Amino acid sequence: MRYFGFDLGDGESCVALYSDQHIAPVILPVHGRNSFITALARYDGHPVVGTLASDNPQAEDLRVCFKRNFRTNSDFVNQTVAAFAKGVLTALQDHSVVRHIMETEDVSFIVGCPADWADSDRTRYASLLMDAGLPNVRIVPESRAAFLSASTAEEDETLRRALMDCALVIDLGSSTMDLAYVTGGSTPSAQWACSWAAVCWMSCCWSGR
Repeated sequence: MRYFGFDLGDGESCVALYSDQHIAPVILPVHGRNSFITALARYDGHPVVGTLASDNPQAEDLRVCFKRNFRTNSDFVNQTVAAFAKGVLTALQDHSVVRHIMETEDVSFIVGCPADWADSDRTRYASLLMDAGLPNVRIVPESRAAFLSASTAEEDETLRRALMDCALVIDLGSSTMDLAYVTGGSTPSAQWACSWAAVCWMSCCWSGR
């Protein structure tokens, strides 16, 4: 089984490939960028993503910052998320190695979401992404994904040892901040998410004390 990690962020996105042959995930560039703008547009009658959408003055119907509105369950947001995911998948399949893996092996996409999403949100998100063409989608909280990445970072033994005791894992996203409290190096025992507006409000309150 090969695993694709898809960090579909509100501002930027990234895709990585993990397999038994690589201890650390390998970042897969999309249109030449390891981290690319979460943007969708149409150019020459076709959907484009990333810099082909955001940096192209001839692109039309540019859409950005749409993930933050996913839980509104509007048709517009659902269609945008699905079209963006499909565009990313098409860009990945332009890599001959990735295309060969997806055509000949069992693959699964692990996709992050804010920790405060309900099970119904995650189920709907997974269904939407699979309808867009992503195979075997599994949704995990972003703070959990950050914990799993840090706990397998072979280049930082000190970090891995710290996570085996207890740690607060913080994932600073474009529109939300996710936190996970980890004890004993196991699955996070508590997880939270809050918007950056709430973070700014709390910071102002704290600084005014």
